Amino acid sequence: MTKTLPNFKLPSRVTIARHCLRIYQEEKDKLKYLIKDQRVCLTSDTWTSLQNLSYMVVTAHWIDDRWNSQKKILNFFPTPDHKGETIAKGIEEFLLGWGIDNLFTVTLDNATANDAAIKHLKVLMGTLYVTSNCFFREFFTLRSSIKKYSTCEDLILVDMADMMKSKFDKYWGNFENMNMLLLVAVVLDPRYKMKYVNFTLSKAYGPLLGRLKSEDVASVLTRLYDSYSHYCKKGF
Repeated sequence: MTKTLPNFKLPSRVTIARHCLRIYQEEKDKLKYLIKDQRVCLTSDTWTSLQNLSYMVVTAHWIDDRWNSQKKILNFFPTPDHKGETIAKGIEEFLLGWGIDNLFTVTLDNATANDAAIKHLKVLMGTLYVTSNCFFREFFTLRSSIKKYSTCEDLILVDMADMMKSKFDKYWGNFENMNMLLLVAVVLDPRYKMKYVNFTLSKAYGPLLGRLKSEDVASVLTRLYDSYSHYCKKGF
């Protein structure tokens, strides 16, 4: 190199390593920005190299704001074994490291270890991301979006919205059959409370019907408190 480019100063390995880490962090920050607020699906696989070393890869899939399918390998790292708990722990550390809190699905192959991994993930996800308080907002946001697109000018979107509405009404159309505890959870969330429930139900169903549904939620909340108070008085 000194003969080809005499003026070129060869950087030290420490400098090169520092530049590589800086570029890596910059690219990671860009990807974090891309997947922020996106519903992310994960696929993962493990294998053993010819040197008998185990590796694991985690790939993220999502639909961006322009409705384009995106796929990025976000983690590739050595792992001590292929056990289910190890796989689950690797995915957990991945989620925390990348700040992903809108996980939609996790897809693994049909290996026995992956069955164990899914069981561990269910426990971990229940601990890391308690989502019952998010149901209310997500439910009515989806309901509003379906209603909006069912009357738009794009006939393709209208057809899609009509099919989604059919499925939506089948499972969630009857408010009285809904698990009221999911609505109580948002009342207990200090960010929302009962005022938010009153506002949302009034906007979705109209002032009169919305008030009646809010009273149903308040009634369930009162009964829960009475039940709790009763057991506390008994010393349980």
